[in-house]
Amino acid sequence: MTDTERTLAARWEIVHEGILAGPNATLQEMIDSGLAWSAEGHAGCTAMDALHAGAVVLPGTEHTSFYGTTIPSYQDIRDEVGAPGSVANAEHYAQTFGEWDLEMDDDDVNA
Repeated sequence: MTDTERTLAARWEIVHEGILAGPNATLQEMIDSGLAWSAEGHAGCTAMDALHAGAVVLPGTEHTSFYGTTIPSYQDIRDEVGAPGSVANAEHYAQTFGEWDLEMDDDDVNA
């Protein structure tokens, strides 16, 4: 694993934990498990809307949708604001809407 890949993975962990602690936790869990892509159409559409907005991120592993479409992992896409499901897009969403504190670490939690 390269330094860039390790940095992206670390950023994904921080963002992912923040999402799981917030109002989009259930949707993120459905994306992580692949359920969002195998459930009825509305779930997948809602997941895609949230990925485009940056409210959630793509999972750590790819999935296949009900229709046979491959849903990539966050590592398989470009990491930039505007890229649906990217870490950068979720970071931008959090900074814009304050959904979670990306600066928080264990010391802040225990304070």
